[in-house]
Amino acid sequence: MRIYSTIIFLAALGFLTYNYDSLIIDAEIYPIIKAHFIPVKYNSEQSIDKFVQSQKGFADKQIIGIGEATHGTAEFREVFANLTKSLIKHKGFNVLYWAEKEYYESVALNQYVLGLNDSIPVSILLRNDSEHDRNLVSWIKTYNQTKSEKDKVWILCGDLYSVTGLARNILFLCKTYHITLSNTEYDVLYDLAFMPYGYNWQDKKYEYNYLINTLKAIEIKTKGIKNDGSLQQAILLNTFNVIQNDLKRIYSKDKLVRDTNMFEILAWAKALRENANIIIFAHNSHIEKGEGNIMTYENGRRLGKLINNKYKDQYYTLATEVENGFYNARVSKEPIEICTANNKIGNIIGKSTNDSSGFLAFNSSKEVFDFFSEKLKITYGVNNTENAYCSIHKNTSEAFDGLFWIKTSTPLVRANPFFNGITAYINPEKYHLKDSINISYEVQYKKYYGKDGYDDMPNLLFVFFDKQEQIVSYTGLPLNNGKGSYTVKIPNNVAKIGVQFGADNLHSFTLKNLKCNNVSVNLRTAYYTTFNYAVQRDSTQFQFKIKEAFVHEPGL
Repeated sequence: MRIYSTIIFLAALGFLTYNYDSLIIDAEIYPIIKAHFIPVKYNSEQSIDKFVQSQKGFADKQIIGIGEATHGTAEFREVFANLTKSLIKHKGFNVLYWAEKEYYESVALNQYVLGLNDSIPVSILLRNDSEHDRNLVSWIKTYNQTKSEKDKVWILCGDLYSVTGLARNILFLCKTYHITLSNTEYDVLYDLAFMPYGYNWQDKKYEYNYLINTLKAIEIKTKGIKNDGSLQQAILLNTFNVIQNDLKRIYSKDKLVRDTNMFEILAWAKALRENANIIIFAHNSHIEKGEGNIMTYENGRRLGKLINNKYKDQYYTLATEVENGFYNARVSKEPIEICTANNKIGNIIGKSTNDSSGFLAFNSSKEVFDFFSEKLKITYGVNNTENAYCSIHKNTSEAFDGLFWIKTSTPLVRANPFFNGITAYINPEKYHLKDSINISYEVQYKKYYGKDGYDDMPNLLFVFFDKQEQIVSYTGLPLNNGKGSYTVKIPNNVAKIGVQFGADNLHSFTLKNLKCNNVSVNLRTAYYTTFNYAVQRDSTQFQFKIKEAFVHEPGL
């Protein structure tokens, strides 16, 4: 079945300029797609259960990749949540792998779903996710309560864009298992754990080999840890491999490291857990079995291709696509409209059915397989864009086994609590600073994790800026409850100093009586970033407290 029209012939003759968006789809394909399209209600667990149990394509698969065409479509998250529940209940899947969620988050998520720590709400664990994601994690926790240890579902994360979180994992590991660090080792980990956003530290503070050698020296010290068979211990020890991959990505600027790391974590999980059956969730472009998306394959191999090379017939890929609507990208203040095109897969399926959602297997007929082997377009929405894309996609029927289609996208709402600290900016001239800065304060905070938190390390961060607003250097220090004071040396060429009080996973936080060199700092001028925390402040006091609605577990 050809997708081309006489427009190609005319273009070849020189009568028209070739325009890929102008391609007209042969109308004969629409009834063929309709005949093989399976209506499935994306928002009905009963409909999804029936679909999963009837699909022969899922049989004997050990890895199922579920993709999303945009990172900001609510319906894709609901499809993913319902499919995951059904695959766990009816197909024996026992590992949920969020490939694009930061690896360090695996510790807290498994503490929660395995019943090891009930002191923190799931809304805090999933601060940048949707209600469907939170409800899914709560559902897994409830599911696990009726299962033996060998049958409980794990949650793993696979991304590596947070050196800070990975360094905190290692600090938590050393604290938990009483690993003694040298002053140099501790300083390096602490610097990595509290690195401010935007600081180009790889060019200014440490050489790559120095960092790797320091981390390897710390890792050698952990070899004496007795294997307790716990998932938490295994995740923490594997952090050394992930943080070294992340440093390699940063220093080499090799974009392939990201997907390679995702694959290494998946292979590690397969080796760690006998009979591991893994559900992956990531953008469509990550789960492709072969070269499909032109935009992403400029970077070479992706997670799905690596999986397919090793596990072959054990791997099944299910993409998602949408006809129209809007999605939410984090960098855009307003929802972005879904792109449309005559030759976009989402629009083609929309013209083939009157249903609002459903499934198409690309091997359902030769005509379907051949048609979707042609070069078409597909919705492509990521977080770091302010524009919608209809990306060119080729060999779709080989890149994916099937596709779950939604007619209309509604923007994903990320409404979880988030607290990113309080920052007061100090002008050295105003406070007559020369070689050093002294900060005194009083803080009171309440943590969800109690005294043994892995990722709630309250800290005081000094960030030094030059006249061009570039970060010159920084110093991170621990922050304890009560009154405190620190004196820190000021580097050369500093025009402004940011003094930031911060922590993750807090129930409440209060800062009082902030002084610089014994001169009061007006807290009304301080900056903060927070969502769903109640905020009160005046010139001498700043108070945050999580809103009561987010203390209780959703979905329980």
